[in-house]
Amino acid sequence: MSTIIIILCLPLLFFLWCGIHETAHIIAARSYTKLSNVKFKLYPHKNKSLGFVWASVSWKPEKRLSDSEFAWVSIAPRFPDILAVILFPLWALMPNGTAMLIWGAIWGAGLIDLFVGSLGISKTSDLRRAAKGWECNPWILRINGMMLILVSAVTGVLLFLYAAPVNEAGNTHDIDAETIQHASSSTCDPSVHQFPNEGLTECKSSPVCPAGMAQVDNFCMDRFEASLINIETGSSWSPYHHPPKNIRIQAVSLLGAVPQGYIDGLSASRACTANNKRLCTSKEWLRACRGKNMHIYPYGNKRLPGTCNDARTIHPAIELFGRHKNVFQKIQNPCINQLLDSVSLTGGHPECVTGESIYDMMGNLHEWIADDTGTFRGGYYVDTYRNGPGCLYRTTAHSIHHWDYSTGFRCCKSL
Repeated sequence: MSTIIIILCLPLLFFLWCGIHETAHIIAARSYTKLSNVKFKLYPHKNKSLGFVWASVSWKPEKRLSDSEFAWVSIAPRFPDILAVILFPLWALMPNGTAMLIWGAIWGAGLIDLFVGSLGISKTSDLRRAAKGWECNPWILRINGMMLILVSAVTGVLLFLYAAPVNEAGNTHDIDAETIQHASSSTCDPSVHQFPNEGLTECKSSPVCPAGMAQVDNFCMDRFEASLINIETGSSWSPYHHPPKNIRIQAVSLLGAVPQGYIDGLSASRACTANNKRLCTSKEWLRACRGKNMHIYPYGNKRLPGTCNDARTIHPAIELFGRHKNVFQKIQNPCINQLLDSVSLTGGHPECVTGESIYDMMGNLHEWIADDTGTFRGGYYVDTYRNGPGCLYRTTAHSIHHWDYSTGFRCCKSL
């Protein structure tokens, strides 16, 4: 939604700047008229650039002005010009900003042509009278304006659809060529299973709950996003690989572990069941995340950027594979969560904690809950706001069979 707002506002900003510029001319001219009794007339112009015709108007005095008089009339419009010189380059530095700037200028020029052309068609218009004997044809301006707006509408749609890819949650992200080049040189081998959680054990922290869990009202919840144990070998399962159905897995809650991503809702459920636990209900998950005071975020009602792992600026799939239309068909690649600044170790953000000492309920990984239709909550390290802020984040776009680099879970247990 924010991208759409930016795209819509840019041409209006361009049009507003042109309007302020000409209005400043008028104000200066009229103020001088009152002081010196020198009258000003409206004159249209037809300009050509880059194959487009665009209109502008100017206010000229009936007699020649001195240098000081000319400065008085001309200085006012320079203020919006200076503002534009500052703002437009800043806009161009935004993701896809240059493309939006060009598109906004085309649309803005079309609006100006349509506006000025419509004035010229009016029978009582000063512009119509002033246009006599000039090259400016109001109908040409009007038609040209509508054509420019149509062209800008088409290019705007193309810009929105193709300038930045859309990820599985509807997000858009930009990346520069240097980052893509750096990522493409990664030494990650997706066929190699990494075991960063080997040797970690669950810690007892509650007198009434199993190790690795905390009490919340009448149930226990894992303090950390879950990791997996291969029951047959007793060793940890690679958190970067999807567990196949023929592997018996068990969920554990470990401090300082890489939490299990790449897991579907059914596998998450059977991993909890194998440890005499279950997936949390939506009500339980919300109660644990929001606390007794029903906060929006685990730590309070005001978002504190950087408190949780929730604000990666570059989508990891784009960083790893570059920007192309099929990039999000590769979101199951094990190397995604092995990038720097991707998934964090459990408890790695000590301030991202609830009143019951439960960590990372916002950000890091999506968390499956008990819902046969497929629901996960809390957001992940790229997005914790698009489908709801903080604890209220809820995604229902995927079935319970879906899995990718961003899907994780934690377990609950009734008391």
